[in-house]
Amino acid sequence: MLLMKNKTVLLLLGLCVLFLSACNDEDGNLKDVDTSKWEIMDAQDCNGVAFSLVPCTDDEVPCNDFSEDQAVNFMLTITNNLDVPITIMETDIHPVGGMDWALVSVTDEIGNLKTGLYTPHGVFAKMFSVDIYPGEVYSVKSNYTKTLAWHKWPSAKVPVTTDDPRYNWDGRPYVTKGLYKGVAKAGIQIYERVVDGDLVSAKKLFVANVDLAVNFVVR
Repeated sequence: MLLMKNKTVLLLLGLCVLFLSACNDEDGNLKDVDTSKWEIMDAQDCNGVAFSLVPCTDDEVPCNDFSEDQAVNFMLTITNNLDVPITIMETDIHPVGGMDWALVSVTDEIGNLKTGLYTPHGVFAKMFSVDIYPGEVYSVKSNYTKTLAWHKWPSAKVPVTTDDPRYNWDGRPYVTKGLYKGVAKAGIQIYERVVDGDLVSAKKLFVANVDLAVNFVVR
C-alpha cells in the first residue's frame, strides 16, 4: 500500500513538472519572439482608396508587442487618393469571415478565430456616413459623432467600462499570452459624393474588398 502511494505521489510530481516545463517553454518561446522585423501595419490600395490596419496602445502609439496587462487596440485608416470626394456609409460595410458584426477580429497565428472586437457606439447601428475628400485621411478611431471607433481587445486587468450594455465584454475572451493576427476583412461600398446646387447625392463607384492582417504578440 505504501509503495502504491509513493508511486502515485511520484506520478503527480512528474505531471506537475511536465506542466511547469510546458508553461516555461511557452513563455520562453514568446520571450524569444523578435518583432523588430515585423511590419507595424498592413496596407492595401483599392482602386485609389487606400486602407491600413495598425495595432496601437491606448495612447494611440503603434505597437506590435504587448503585455497581458495592456489592451490591444486597432486603428483603421482610409485615404482618398482619387480626385473626387468619396462617401462611405455604415449600411454598406459588410465584414466577411470572422464575425459578421466585427469589422476587426483577432485570430491565432494560423488563422483560427479568437474573438471579434466590438466597435463602441455604433459601427453597425446604421446611422452614419463619412465623407472623405481628395488627399484626406480618415482615421477610424474613438469619435462619438462618426464612430467606426476603436476596435479594442481588452485586458482582464483593465476592465471594460461602458454605460451601454451592448458593448459589455462579459463572457468574451480577454487578452492572453500568444502570437496573434489582427484581421480586417470586408466588402466596403465606395460612393462618389456628388453635389449639384443644393442637392447632395451618392453615386456608386466600386466595392473595395479589404483584406488586411497584421501580426502582434502578447507576452
